[in-house]
Amino acid sequence: MFILHHDKRGKYNLLPGEERKKLQQKLEIIVNTRYSINEEEITKNVAALSAPVFGAKGKVIGAISISGPVFRWNKESMEQHISLLLKTAESISKSLY
Repeated sequence: MFILHHDKRGKYNLLPGEERKKLQQKLEIIVNTRYSINEEEITKNVAALSAPVFGAKGKVIGAISISGPVFRWNKESMEQHISLLLKTAESISKSLY
C-alpha cells in the first residue's frame, strides 16, 4: 500500500515510515469501528464524526459527517451520537442497493 501526502506545493510524496505506520493503525481502527473522529486534524477549532456510505458493490462511495466547533463538539460529546450516525450511514447505504 502506498500512502501519499499532498504537500503545500501541490505535490504528492510518500509519507515517512513512522507517519505511515500511525496512519495505517488509524485506518485499521476506522475499518473495524466503521467511524472516524477528527479533532482539529484538518481545520483549527473544528471537530467531526464521520462514517462511510457504501454503494451497491460494497465499495465506499462517500461519507456522512457531523462537525462543529471543538469547544462544543469533542470526543466526549460525539460518543452519544455514534450509534445514530452508524445507523444513518447504513440506511443510506442500503437505499443505494
